[in-house]
Amino acid sequence: MISGSDKSTKKETHVCEKEAIDLYIMSGQSNMVGYSPVSDLDLEDQNKVYENGYYYMTGEGERWQLRNFNVWKDTLKAGMYGCTSDFFGPEVGFSKFMEDKYPVVDGKRKLAIFKYSQGGSALANRWFSSTIHEKGNGEQIPRDLGNTSLPDCELDGNVVGDLYYNLITRVREQIMYLSENYCVHIKGLIWNQGCQDGVDNNAFLYEQNLTDFINDVRRDLNIPNLPVVIGQILQLPTDGGCPYSSVVREAQKNVAEAMNNVDIVITDLYLLVVYGNPHFSSASMLKLGYEEARLIYALAFPEL
Repeated sequence: MISGSDKSTKKETHVCEKEAIDLYIMSGQSNMVGYSPVSDLDLEDQNKVYENGYYYMTGEGERWQLRNFNVWKDTLKAGMYGCTSDFFGPEVGFSKFMEDKYPVVDGKRKLAIFKYSQGGSALANRWFSSTIHEKGNGEQIPRDLGNTSLPDCELDGNVVGDLYYNLITRVREQIMYLSENYCVHIKGLIWNQGCQDGVDNNAFLYEQNLTDFINDVRRDLNIPNLPVVIGQILQLPTDGGCPYSSVVREAQKNVAEAMNNVDIVITDLYLLVVYGNPHFSSASMLKLGYEEARLIYALAFPEL
């Protein structure tokens, strides 16, 4: 159905006769998977169908396989790509913003969204990149939710976490797939993750780990200045399973301030779906995705 890729990071040297398509990567843990109820949206947002892009949603575990993901689709609607058909993630608000930015012209689409996410996963265990591992700040957890042994993964000769390995290799694979028909331009990464690092002392490693993660993603995708937008985790009660959420939240702000071409959605006024639950309310999730799209678009196209 689709394809195209250009790995050059310099627009002035890019030469390609194929149609161009802009690819946005969305990744992280459960607030990227999508645990916000579709039923809490107004009817317009529940029923709105987006058809101006191509959408690829994937993750780990039986739930994803049952939903028949891991394929490119040409429609997106609330409930299509959440943890079940009753929930949605930031892809809905993201598409809401991008609809006007990427209109279909002469039947041609210019937008592709790739989402890879897994709930209950930390930078310090399953998402760690090679630099995090080399510094001793990341180690593969011994088992996944299905109690299956998870060995270390090797990416380009370096040890990384299984989710980091899957993210990079699958993005590379899909770039190759899209490249058959398109010149692919990766425009940015949306990162919604951090709650799992906030459950213990790994929270105090998060600022350095997130910095190393972003630098390694940029290296492994060969895009040194890849735009990145962080969705700040919610402030949670200390008895809500994430006692160090404030440490992670501050770390995320510090990374966004210190790193080039990185921005953050500040979530001080965003709401939980219920008290103590780390997931965004439906209105807040819709807003989060929209704001993440707005910020990543501004980073990707600073001239506009």
